[in-house]
Amino acid sequence: MDDNPLFYLGSSDSDDTSEVSFTSSIGDDAPATTPPTAILQTVNIKSHIPIVLELATTNYDEWRCFFDAFLGKFGLTSHVSSPPIAEQRHDPDWRVVDQCILSWLYNSIAKDMRDIGDMDITQYTGRLKQLADALRDVGQPVRETSQVLNMLRGLSSKYHHAIPAITAKQPPHTFLSRALIPSFGRVL
Repeated sequence: MDDNPLFYLGSSDSDDTSEVSFTSSIGDDAPATTPPTAILQTVNIKSHIPIVLELATTNYDEWRCFFDAFLGKFGLTSHVSSPPIAEQRHDPDWRVVDQCILSWLYNSIAKDMRDIGDMDITQYTGRLKQLADALRDVGQPVRETSQVLNMLRGLSSKYHHAIPAITAKQPPHTFLSRALIPSFGRVL
């Protein structure tokens, strides 16, 4: 079992240096080798994640298992588990990997989950609340502060002028606070 490439990181028995193993070893602290960006750009996410994340079917746990395994298979878990440092944000290869991961996410999530579009503010906040509730229902609750920050990040440009009014309130707004929606009306 020591030679099983599924359980141990290492090179093959051949002397061919072009062959790279993308699997990480269990119990070993060495990170998995990430393939070159040229290879990552050609990966078809649908061949690795056979389901699409949907609200209606509440399949988050199954989708998450596939996505976690996918990231681990390509040595990309650390890319999404910790915030980037300044050097990474300026590294062209890191940015390509980041865009690949975003593309994979978009292509493994149902259109209705990513199609917030140009909703009015009531529809938009209602949709975000539905998504947060769905995540809570599958054991992945979203903190109030994260809900507010996600709402602010996703605002269309016509509402950007309201962000200072919302973020200046002390104590900070909660996502469900009645004062949040009127903040848009007062600032508009």
